[in-house]
Amino acid sequence: MGKIVSLVWAVAVACAASIPSAMGQTPATAPEVSVRSLKFNYVRVDGQQGTALETEVELDVRGSGATGRNPRFVDNVRVALMLAVQARGRAGAEFQYYYAEAEAVTLEAGTRSMRFYLPPEIVKRDSLSGEPYAFSVELALDGRMLVPQRASVSETLRDRARYDVFVQKVTEARATTDGILVPQHLFMTGLRDGREAPAVIRKAGR
Repeated sequence: MGKIVSLVWAVAVACAASIPSAMGQTPATAPEVSVRSLKFNYVRVDGQQGTALETEVELDVRGSGATGRNPRFVDNVRVALMLAVQARGRAGAEFQYYYAEAEAVTLEAGTRSMRFYLPPEIVKRDSLSGEPYAFSVELALDGRMLVPQRASVSETLRDRARYDVFVQKVTEARATTDGILVPQHLFMTGLRDGREAPAVIRKAGR
């Protein structure tokens, strides 16, 4: 577990270093994939009371061009989501931090979505409502980190110091919260309105 956390921290720090200079700028060449927007919904699940918190990461997929097996597709797209939600309980309000990732086998050019879920039990226990307090999305292709754009990071994290603290909190929280926020393919079945999901690469523990 220590090696995994250390690796995530190292990657996140490398990504964080580029955020202040990257946000709001247009790259010289458009990336193969970029974050278009994040949408948050509370969705009902058959056989469950309450609602799950769904995070939909909407992606602009431009294709791989001359470098890919098929120029209209981008392979091995890893989407990593970090969230901070404001939980409410007997002790008052406090932040809870979550991390999850999924790697799509391939995505066709166009607007595509990867979804992640906090289960109804957590939503109910912590009296969650509205949007998370903070979020960040990291994209990678075949292990190559893509430069984050403005839509990848919430307004609350546009300051570099705040972002660094956020990444550290998420990394520290993984010891106790890993596996609670999960990608769509690991979430319980029975979403009442069917959602398409890309094929993902299955690895141990993911």
